[in-house]
Amino acid sequence: MSSHMTLFCCYAQKERGLAQRLEQQLAPLLRRGAVGAWNELAIDVVGGWDDVHRHHYTTADIILWLVSPDFLASDYLQSAEMVNALEWQRRNEVRLVPILAEPAPWNDGRFSQLDLLPKNGLALTDSAWPDQEEACYAVVEALHTLIKELDTSPLQAKVQPAAPPPLGAPSRVSVLTGTLPLWRRRAFQF
Repeated sequence: MSSHMTLFCCYAQKERGLAQRLEQQLAPLLRRGAVGAWNELAIDVVGGWDDVHRHHYTTADIILWLVSPDFLASDYLQSAEMVNALEWQRRNEVRLVPILAEPAPWNDGRFSQLDLLPKNGLALTDSAWPDQEEACYAVVEALHTLIKELDTSPLQAKVQPAAPPPLGAPSRVSVLTGTLPLWRRRAFQF
C-alpha cells in the first residue's frame, strides 16, 4: 500500500469515547503506514476551530463525521467548514464518511449521496451489536477497504500548504468568503 491517507474525525463532545475507540481500532493501519495521520475535533467545544485544526481539516483525505443527535444539532452543520467539505467531496478532493454513532435522522438531503457506516445501518451504540468494539471494527474494516480503493483510484490533488498558517492569518474560509456579496458572507459567519 503506497498511500498515507490522513483522516480527520469531527464529532460532538459526547462521542469522544467512540472517536477514541475508532482511533484504537485504526492503530494497525497507522503503524503500517496505510493511514498517515489521525486528527480529531470535538465540534461543540468553544474555540475548537483553531488554525491547527482547520489546517488538518482542509488537508485531510478522509473526513469522518460521527453522526449523533448532538452532532446534527451543532453549529457545524451550518458552518463554512461543512459547506466546503461537501464541495470537496463533489470535486473528488476528499472523501466524506458519515458514521452513525447514535440513532439520528442523518439522511438530510445534503448527506443522502454519502455512504453511511456501518453498512448495516445500525448505530455504533445499538444494542444489536455484540459490543461496541465489534461495531467499531466493522467501521474500520470498511475504512480499510476505502483506503485500498483510494490507493488505486486516488482523489484529485489539492493544494497542500507546507505548514499550518500562522496564528492570526486568515483561514481559507475567510479568504473565500471575503469575495462574496455581504448577504452571502453573513450566511458563513460562525
